Amino acid sequence: MGIVLVGCLTLFVHLYHIYIEQGFHTKLLGIAFPFLLSILLVIAGIWLYLSQLDSAYTTRVTAWTGIGLLGGVAFGYPVVPYQAAHGVTLADVQFITVNWATTGALGGLLIGFFNARQRQYQAALEDERAKLDARKQELEHQNERLERFASVISHDLRNPLNVATGRLTLAQQNYDSDNLESVETALKRMETLIEDLLSVARQGQPIDDTVRVSLAAVADRAWAVVNTKEATFRLEDDLTIEADPDRLQQLFENLFRNAIDHGSETVIVHVGALPDRSGFYIADEGPGIPEDERDEVFTFGYSSTKEGTGLGLAIVAEIVEAHGWEIHVTDSDEGGARFEITGVEVDAE
Repeated sequence: MGIVLVGCLTLFVHLYHIYIEQGFHTKLLGIAFPFLLSILLVIAGIWLYLSQLDSAYTTRVTAWTGIGLLGGVAFGYPVVPYQAAHGVTLADVQFITVNWATTGALGGLLIGFFNARQRQYQAALEDERAKLDARKQELEHQNERLERFASVISHDLRNPLNVATGRLTLAQQNYDSDNLESVETALKRMETLIEDLLSVARQGQPIDDTVRVSLAAVADRAWAVVNTKEATFRLEDDLTIEADPDRLQQLFENLFRNAIDHGSETVIVHVGALPDRSGFYIADEGPGIPEDERDEVFTFGYSSTKEGTGLGLAIVAEIVEAHGWEIHVTDSDEGGARFEITGVEVDAE
């Protein structure tokens, strides 16, 4: 409120000058302009008080206003002795001095305000930079934890499972029992769960570099990895897209498994480009996905069967999002499920 006080004091002086001054032209030319400056100073002080500037910056603006006031007097007052040296005696020197003070104060306020705004903006940038650095460190720690988690899954869990699977194979060679089949089913489910959890841990890593890859080559590799039983893979188009090859292969593997697990052992899976060349699709001739469940299938933990882990399609969605693509579920021409991935650079070979 110091600025308002200065403005009110100068305004009072100008009002007094108007009161005692007799000539109209003198009032208009010598007082009206400084009077308006004082009003602006009062308004600016009130606005500054109500603004969102921090108190430290408000104090800085007030200090600049005071410096401007003193500077106006210091630079203006030498005119008085200069004119006197040339035989000119200025009238109303005290009022002229107040005029200089008013002008200087308003100039100092403007300088202080822009200086304070710049400093506040710089402080906000530094604060945002500090938050980003903290977030970066948090993500780095999170990636380290994911790496350790992946290591535990890959070694500490998989090794005992391999031992159990090997022992089961030996037991099946000597015994024929439904109980052993149940054990085999449970071990296969554990293997699937470990693979899915390992994929989830790896999806936490950002995609930094992409390359041009053949859709056919990646899909073929994925098909060779998956236990396809009697299923059939048909590639409708050979395409080249920009992607992370490993993540793309994981996407195909999960969608292939989904088609085989929910369809028959002889299900046919199709892969090709969308008609507008904006992406590609994976379609099957299985039972399809009900329309009211299509928004839920990509949710972690969602599964339409008791045997499912609820991670496969969720991982697919993570891979798609990491690439900046979009995925939609619809019906295939044969009535099965059709997954369309869009937003992809696709070129015909």
